[in-house]
Amino acid sequence: MRGLLVCATVLVTLAILSEARPKAAKEKCKSGPVDLVFIIDSSRSVRPHEFETMRKFMIDIIHEMEIGPKATRVGVVQYSSQVQNVFSLKTHSTLEDMVKGIKEIIPLAQGTMTGLAIRYAMNVAFSPEEGARPNVPHMAIIVTDGRPQDRVAEVSAAARESGIEIYAVGVARADMTSLRAMASPPFEDHVFLVETFDLIHQFGLQFQSKLCAKDLCLDSDHGCEHLCESSPGSYHCLCRLGYTLNEDEKTCTPIDLCAEGKHDCEQVCNPTPGEFTCACNFGYTLNKDEKTCTMIDLCAEGKHDCEQVCNPTPGEFTCACNFGYTLNADDKTCTMIDLCAEGKYDCEQVCNPTPGEFTCACNFGYTLNADDKTCTMIDLCAEGKHDCEQVCNPTPGEFTCACNFGYTLNADDKTCTMIDLCAEGKHDCEQVCNPTPGEFTCACNFGFTLNADDKTCTMIDLCAEGKHDCEQVCNPTPGEFTCACNFGYTLNADDKTCTMIDLCAEGKHDCEQVCNPTPGEFTCACNFGYTLNADDKTCTMIDLCAEGKHDCEQVCNPTPGEFTCACNFGYTLNADDKTCTMIDLCAEGKHDCEQVCNPTPGEFTCACNFGFTLNADDKTCTMIDLCAEGKHDCEQVCNPTPGEFTCACNFGFTLNADDKTCTMIDLCAEGKHDCEQVCNPTPGEFTCACNFGYTLNADDKTCTMIDLCAEGKHDCEQVCNPTPGEFTCACNFGFTLNADDKTCTMIDLCAEGKHDCEQVCNPTPGEFTCACNFGFTLNADDKTCTMIDLCAEGKHDCEQICNPTPGEFTCACEKGYTLNKDEKTCTMIDLCAEGKHDCEQVCNPTPGEFTCACNKGYSLNDDDKTCTMINYCSFGNHSCQHECVSVLNGYFCRCNEFYTLQDDGKTCEPDNLCNTVEHGCEHQCVSTPGSFYCICPEGQLLQEDGKTCGTCRSANIDLVLLIDGSKSVRPQNFELVKQFVNHVVDSLDVSEHGTRIGLVQYSSRVRTEFPLNMYQTPEEVKTAVMNVQYMEKGTMTGLAIKHMVENSFSPSEGARDPSRNIPRVGLVFTDGRSQDDITEWSKKAKDAGITMYAVGVGKAVEDELREIASDPVDKHFFYTADFSAINQIAENLKLNVCAEESQGEIEVKDPCACESLVEFQQATMAALEQLNLKHILSLKTISQHHYSLVLGL
Repeated sequence: MRGLLVCATVLVTLAILSEARPKAAKEKCKSGPVDLVFIIDSSRSVRPHEFETMRKFMIDIIHEMEIGPKATRVGVVQYSSQVQNVFSLKTHSTLEDMVKGIKEIIPLAQGTMTGLAIRYAMNVAFSPEEGARPNVPHMAIIVTDGRPQDRVAEVSAAARESGIEIYAVGVARADMTSLRAMASPPFEDHVFLVETFDLIHQFGLQFQSKLCAKDLCLDSDHGCEHLCESSPGSYHCLCRLGYTLNEDEKTCTPIDLCAEGKHDCEQVCNPTPGEFTCACNFGYTLNKDEKTCTMIDLCAEGKHDCEQVCNPTPGEFTCACNFGYTLNADDKTCTMIDLCAEGKYDCEQVCNPTPGEFTCACNFGYTLNADDKTCTMIDLCAEGKHDCEQVCNPTPGEFTCACNFGYTLNADDKTCTMIDLCAEGKHDCEQVCNPTPGEFTCACNFGFTLNADDKTCTMIDLCAEGKHDCEQVCNPTPGEFTCACNFGYTLNADDKTCTMIDLCAEGKHDCEQVCNPTPGEFTCACNFGYTLNADDKTCTMIDLCAEGKHDCEQVCNPTPGEFTCACNFGYTLNADDKTCTMIDLCAEGKHDCEQVCNPTPGEFTCACNFGFTLNADDKTCTMIDLCAEGKHDCEQVCNPTPGEFTCACNFGFTLNADDKTCTMIDLCAEGKHDCEQVCNPTPGEFTCACNFGYTLNADDKTCTMIDLCAEGKHDCEQVCNPTPGEFTCACNFGFTLNADDKTCTMIDLCAEGKHDCEQVCNPTPGEFTCACNFGFTLNADDKTCTMIDLCAEGKHDCEQICNPTPGEFTCACEKGYTLNKDEKTCTMIDLCAEGKHDCEQVCNPTPGEFTCACNKGYSLNDDDKTCTMINYCSFGNHSCQHECVSVLNGYFCRCNEFYTLQDDGKTCEPDNLCNTVEHGCEHQCVSTPGSFYCICPEGQLLQEDGKTCGTCRSANIDLVLLIDGSKSVRPQNFELVKQFVNHVVDSLDVSEHGTRIGLVQYSSRVRTEFPLNMYQTPEEVKTAVMNVQYMEKGTMTGLAIKHMVENSFSPSEGARDPSRNIPRVGLVFTDGRSQDDITEWSKKAKDAGITMYAVGVGKAVEDELREIASDPVDKHFFYTADFSAINQIAENLKLNVCAEESQGEIEVKDPCACESLVEFQQATMAALEQLNLKHILSLKTISQHHYSLVLGL
């Protein structure tokens, strides 16, 4: 009954809210196309219920607008410390999709960076890439509740400058100065400040009334000549492409880009509205770039009949001939000038004509000489260019081979073979026959000599002939011999000479000085000057000096048995070899003194004559030159004498009376010359010269003016005016002298712009005439031109559009049509027929465009191209209990696995496995879809076999607590966190086979304080908790959950095998926003079967806590603003549950586990059958909510 009461309360509440919502307007606001972007503040200061009011505010505004790709487009941007594009202008094209997107917004809950959001909207949200349209009003509505944390004035001004109309809506704490800095003027229409979020709907009404004003283009006489575009409360006129709006802002004038000079045509510009086409003058053709012109070169195109050279002119050509050819009378073909045929050559043999020239050549076997005229026979024999072995006989350019006497030519006509009479046996030699070519000579073997008959041989006896070199005995052999020695001698190694056996030489004697050998004996003697002693062996020297037996004047030098006389130093021994004379090197001329030599014994010294001085080499003398030493007072010439000097003058000068100075003889000054203009004196002479610009005549006296103009020594282009030795240039009438003072340039009034021709100015020297471009005619003023407009004159046959060009026209078609091959008529461009469309099913052509449609049973998607089969299940009226399956033009119902579809084709009944299988439950079997489970009576616990029942006890779970140890917790609060953990421990049955507890602390890193298998008693766990040291630093919650999933619930850290059905519970305690992503690992934890609880304190973020918590979130998520209240959270967790509840929840995959809940569900379902089927989902939610209450989780 309690479930029915809750259900009824919910239904009543829904009904009240339904009545409270404003009724949707029957007609949408016809505001014209608008691009609208909401920029909403989702900072931390915006409370959840306030954000819901803001969400409703946006939905209410767009409900009143005409939404569509060609009507109003809407985008949403939310911001806090960062900017998030919820959806862009191009994302949704239907109201339903926009509402769905707004309802799915998750607030960012950080700072307030309003300026950053405005910049994002200007640069991104209102960009063409995100769906913003040109020429459509761009509007932004900023909703904020606080002062911006960044600068907004500059970026808001830039956004308004870019064409964005900004509405600023402030709530509560919003700053009016900042709102006015953001909003567009006038502020009374664009700034709105209210006290609470509940009042912002008032701005919505004001905004709608402004936006939904009448369409003045439709409801008023706007007077626009071309197009009228409506904007909220106003309108403005536009012109078609190629036209510009006049100052009256209603009428339009075609844009003439040619007249404005806004074209890049090289020659002729033909204007059309807002565009232009380029053309070319006669003889030119328009290039592919449709801008520049290229001369029509008939020569290059081959459109000429010139035989050799074609010289192009615009659209025409002239013919010419190559060098050496002459143009024929037809001015097309050419004839070669043949000097050979005309006899105009000096070749010795052959003349080869070339155009206008000739080359000489030679007959075969001759080569052209260096003069390129005469020829010389090619002598291959002399050049060595032959392969004859012996004799080469030359012929012009060829040769024949021959052989020398005694040889015969071989069959190859090149090589020769000697005629060998010896080999042929045609000889009478006794011993040896030596062949020579065609002859032979006889010879003898070694040791024999040829006799006088030149045939027979006689042995050569070298001994008898004395032709040997034996010293003593010669023994002859044929042509050779051997030597021998007499008795007492031995033959030497040369086998020729003999050596006496010399005992002296062999040292087999005892003589002191001389040993005289005899064959096999010796006698002793002494050298000259010595006397043999009595022993006949030793010797004594005979010393005549010591004995006084000499007649030397100065020195006696003894030698054995003799003496020689000598002299002291500086003396020489006289011819008597006894007396001495002093050596006088000066007298002997053995000195190198230049002037005076003074002798001393064996030496000398040098000196100089008077007036000379001895040089540093002590040999030569230098005259004392007073002139060279500057010890004189001569003006010009000093003539030195030894120690004195005399003065003189140079040629043309005369010595003055002082015998020192000189005066020049100046014939010019004395008038002793006959020069006409200039006399240049030189000493004693003169030369004549001329003034500048004159030249000295041949008489070397008179002068003639140098006229460079008359001599042609000038570079004047037109007029030369002579001056002496120079000239000046001038120009003819109508020309002006250039800066080089030489050449002349025609005064081109056209180029100087000194003319009033409208189009073409043809210059003549100092004058001009006007002309017009092709297609224009010269007016009567001979200056201006008028275009020949065939379109205006009706002289055209275009079906739709005639675009005039000067003197011509081109046809064109309206947009969506293409010009036919006749270049006159038009055919609609049918992109559907051409296959140039991307429609998935049906293509409907319009001129140059198409729209897509779908076959029956399909609807067109938002891309306006593809089709999706109509999902009849999405209409919400199918009443299928489980699954609705859509098919073409209908649907049918289908049940989930282990359910059976009932006869009504909509409802499903679960298959009862308890009745069909042997379940083995001791007390009661409860069937679930596709499975079953056993339950026990109240007060008993389902055992590990899942079938039998036992005594009730506390639940067995594996519990891992993740506690936040970041710096923001503070040490005193961390102690409260540890008390919170111990409070949870007190409610559990901690033991080896009961509940196991693990603890993980995290900050910027993660640390396991103790795993599940470390402690088996509550006391051990609580002691370990109180010993945990505070980590400080950051808040990496995502990393901690990852660590828990990968490590804490692993077998190595004590987690029990999943097959034992022991519940795994993770509890995350934090005081702030995570610095990493928690989404991925929160989901993986729950997917791994871990029941996740999230406890937040202080600055913890509600969205993150809800992301971490298991379903139902409200029963697994807890928050308090103060650490002092966390023990109350421990009470509310109610982890100490009855065994059958805990085990039943884990054992059975369906969350309904307790028998009492099953009974409650049966009673509830019986009552709910009386309610409308549309409330089934609500009742299911209530049932699940009540089930969670029963579990106490």
